Amino acid sequence: MKVSYKKGDGSNIYLKHKPRVILTAMGDGHQRPLDCSDCEGQATKQRLLAPVALAAASDGSLYVGDFNLVRKIQTDGIVRTVCHKGFLSIPHVAQSARWNPVYF
Repeated sequence: MKVSYKKGDGSNIYLKHKPRVILTAMGDGHQRPLDCSDCEGQATKQRLLAPVALAAASDGSLYVGDFNLVRKIQTDGIVRTVCHKGFLSIPHVAQSARWNPVYF
């Protein structure tokens, strides 16, 4: 079975040619509170509430859709909140921000 994924440049990544390694990019095993006023910093020390989407950027950073936040894990391992949806009771998978479009 040939398993491959498309890269952003149109080429393929064949998983059989890559080592099978799973690493934790973010989280410490506990849920964050809904009101997350201190949710930036080292990714492995940050908490997630309800992650629903993941996207990779061409610069190597990862975007995580986490219930009411869109969070960016930078290549240096620091997490920044790039978009906040407020305290809605409905999770949103997609967010369109005029200043920096992010789509999941």
